[in-house]
Amino acid sequence: MVKANEMKGLGIATLVALSVSSLGCEDKPVKTAPSKDAGVVAADAGTDAAQPPPAPKIEIVYDEGDPPTADTVLVSANDVKVTFADFEHMLKINRLMQPGAPAKLDPIPPDRLALPAARFTTARSILMRKMIEKVGADRKLKVSDKEAKAWLKNDPQFKRYGDILGTPEFEKALKTVGLTEDELLVIAKGEVMRKKLAEVLVNDISDEEVWQRYAFEMTTVRVAATMALNVPQSGELTEFVQNNPDKIEAYFKENSRSFRVPKKVVLDTLSPPQGTEPDAAKLKKAAELLKTKSALLVAQELGLEAKEGVQMIKQQNGEAFRADKGVTGHFIDKNRGAYAWIVKDFKQSYIPELDRGLKRQVAAEMMRRDGLTPETAKRLKSTYKALKRIGDGKKVKRIEAARTAAQKNNVQFEVVGPFNKSPNGSMPTFGLAPEVVAAAFDLTTKKRTTKEPVYSRERGFMVHLIERTEPSRDVFEENKDAFMERYKTEARGSIAERFVQLQLSKENPVFDLSPLNVKYGIIKK
Repeated sequence: MVKANEMKGLGIATLVALSVSSLGCEDKPVKTAPSKDAGVVAADAGTDAAQPPPAPKIEIVYDEGDPPTADTVLVSANDVKVTFADFEHMLKINRLMQPGAPAKLDPIPPDRLALPAARFTTARSILMRKMIEKVGADRKLKVSDKEAKAWLKNDPQFKRYGDILGTPEFEKALKTVGLTEDELLVIAKGEVMRKKLAEVLVNDISDEEVWQRYAFEMTTVRVAATMALNVPQSGELTEFVQNNPDKIEAYFKENSRSFRVPKKVVLDTLSPPQGTEPDAAKLKKAAELLKTKSALLVAQELGLEAKEGVQMIKQQNGEAFRADKGVTGHFIDKNRGAYAWIVKDFKQSYIPELDRGLKRQVAAEMMRRDGLTPETAKRLKSTYKALKRIGDGKKVKRIEAARTAAQKNNVQFEVVGPFNKSPNGSMPTFGLAPEVVAAAFDLTTKKRTTKEPVYSRERGFMVHLIERTEPSRDVFEENKDAFMERYKTEARGSIAERFVQLQLSKENPVFDLSPLNVKYGIIKK
């Protein structure tokens, strides 16, 4: 069972998690006899090892026990329940939302149904819809069939069915997945209810709430910061490996997926000579010639540079990665280069042996996971005095002195801002660093500098407050109406979900999706 203390906002798009999810696996699943040791182990991985073991076949393993019935409860939040019948209803809706529907309605692939993440997302979206309906009903809100049908005709995702509502084609599409018109309207009514609830909640927004939002947005800080990547030094790694052999082996076994060698495609490529502009027509011709001639011969014929046995991962050339042996192609891309290619082979994903080099890699990850390494923390702390001397930043010499101190200790120095406290914790120059943003906004003119490094996303920071600006309540009152209208406009899209999330955080819903392991199995390798 999983207790969900925090629920993220869910729009109608999340209702199609299983049908259009990109989480599907490339290999076709193989059913096995039911087993209790169902689990999920990813496959796709690989490096340049000479003879990697063959890629394991993906299996769907089924738990033992009785399959769920329509009334089996998968999620409960006090008097709100998500049953297996609700889940199967959503699967039917998912099928309706497939690309090409309603003309083509394929079954949801078994490997999608066996994905725990997709199942959890679907169950959570059902819970959110039911909670919104409950809250709306508590507030005496109602939705008619007429309103639901109007929504079907206007929603971008469901319009294809709203346009054929009441026709034989509409009835045929619903019949294919075992739905009735009323069952489809359940989703439509839920969305109309969400919009109605949003309007009620928007109208309840108080001046004080808008002021708090205004103050949040208008408060800014300007800081000086030193940053060091949390990379263990060679001596630290050697000592850790020597002192923790059993822990390293156990960590590797538990997290072997993160050390996998990715699957690669092996290509022969033809590129323009260095320093010359790529010619799309020539590369296209080269791709055609590669179907019947070797890369070396084509290179000589067209004046291109040939490379044989080039290995690439999916992100480098997705088209080649998905192609069969012998397929050719070409492209011009400012980030990935310009070349014609032919697929020669594939190197399958595999988990490497835990050799000396990999032990050091595992040790480095373990050390980064546990916080800053002693050496990284020491380098950052050495910048504390120089940062503190910056004060309000009016003396440029002190800022440059801090920069020099950082460079001396191989630490990055930046003056950042002014910036506000973004909800996701991002800051200029350094990107996502929520812990650092929080620390920066906690600093005051009496305590301008963090005494200890702040750890965020495998980086360490020391932060010094140069300047803090805060909004005026008088200025807010003068422009309150305009800001209120903007705030309400922005809130409409998510206010219902946020309100329901708050309700759920108090009720602490319990997810028990284990019955789905009996019905749909779970991917195992």
